[in-house]
Amino acid sequence: MKQVLNSFFVILLAGVCITACQKVDDLPLYQNATPAVLTTSATTLAPARADSTKSLLTVNWTYPNHATADPNSIKYTIDIDSVGKNFSNPLSKVVVGSLTTSFLAKDFNEFLLAKGYMPGVVTSLEMRVVSSYGNNNERVNSNAVNLKYTPYAIRVIASYAFPKALWIAGNFQNWTPATAPQIVDVAATGTTGTNYEGYINFNNPSPEFKLVKGNDWSAGDIGSAGPGLLGGGDNIKLPTAGIYRIKANTVAKTWSFDKIDSWGIIGDATPNGWNSSTAMTLNPDGTYSINASLTTGEFKFRANNSWDMNFGDNKAGGGPDNTPEYGGDNIVITSAGNYTITLDLTKAGNYYYTLRKL
Repeated sequence: MKQVLNSFFVILLAGVCITACQKVDDLPLYQNATPAVLTTSATTLAPARADSTKSLLTVNWTYPNHATADPNSIKYTIDIDSVGKNFSNPLSKVVVGSLTTSFLAKDFNEFLLAKGYMPGVVTSLEMRVVSSYGNNNERVNSNAVNLKYTPYAIRVIASYAFPKALWIAGNFQNWTPATAPQIVDVAATGTTGTNYEGYINFNNPSPEFKLVKGNDWSAGDIGSAGPGLLGGGDNIKLPTAGIYRIKANTVAKTWSFDKIDSWGIIGDATPNGWNSSTAMTLNPDGTYSINASLTTGEFKFRANNSWDMNFGDNKAGGGPDNTPEYGGDNIVITSAGNYTITLDLTKAGNYYYTLRKL
């Protein structure tokens, strides 16, 4: 019996030796990707504000020969940053499969203004494309292309005088017309208007004010003639401190107010969908802003979580143009991601919003 067992172990050992000595086939060797070659349709860019929503720059690049993937699945990240920053905080755009993309003028402009670059001053930029697999493995940088870009002023602040504007002087700002905020009717003519309005922060606990026809009391003023009425000499009063939309009609001699407790965003692109507003933050400068994760879809601005006051951006007449309009068209989000949204209602007749993808 012992001899049989010894023979078995000898045969087993021989089999192991034969298996171990067999040569394993060489694994395939995949070459590293070659850097894409990046080219641009221009290298000097100086758009006007009217070009904001127009295509500013087309970029193309060669296929980087990633060896083990379908070319249509390769991920390309186009980075743009100031020269010398080593792409540490770039404007980035991701493209999958394609070897070309384009940028709107506002893509460049909003990015640079947010970084503190001044309108009208030439800025030196560089651009690259980083190719990789979809999981970001095997990242390969292309050549860098230098660009010269001149930012434009993102908005032009219009100035208004009487009869298009009335100054709101009151105890919340020491009764000084020269520094008073305005309400505006851009269509007013002669000595009257029918649709003056503006958003004002009355920080006095018992606000009182008058409408002044200029930046000095000598221009004449309009006081209260009773609840909701204009034409008398009494001060116009509000119930409490806060932010109010003030409206006035000097033809009908009426006025009204709406207290603003909040502004928010609402829509299928927003975190709460169309069910409720996602609140924005009131900033020290009087603007409202929010950092939010948006999906592809649409949204609007809404006050007090109600539809009584809402802003969209009409597409007619060359829009959307970042000018909020009451009851306007839904604002479209075409690319999901994290956004900073700002709503500026601090200057009557110059309402504005910005939408910047982070």
